[in-house]
Amino acid sequence: MVKSLEKKFIVDIDKCTKCGLCIKLCPVSNLSTGSDDIPDFQGNCNFCMRCISFCPTEAIGRASGKEYFLYRAVKAAELI
Repeated sequence: MVKSLEKKFIVDIDKCTKCGLCIKLCPVSNLSTGSDDIPDFQGNCNFCMRCISFCPTEAIGRASGKEYFLYRAVKAAELI
């Protein structure tokens, strides 16, 4: 079962562990805890993709009609 976050993102309710990491990492406080403890979209997303990239269970990982790939940040020292 999936819950839509706006029309761009969906949350797989079966995969979501309700850890709140996506809510903590959102730089514009776009996500909040819904009544079912599943992340809710607030309408001011800047599409940074942090919620998708850092979700430990990949519950937020797809956008409607588009394929996105998970990426992880690396430390600057690793790029040299």
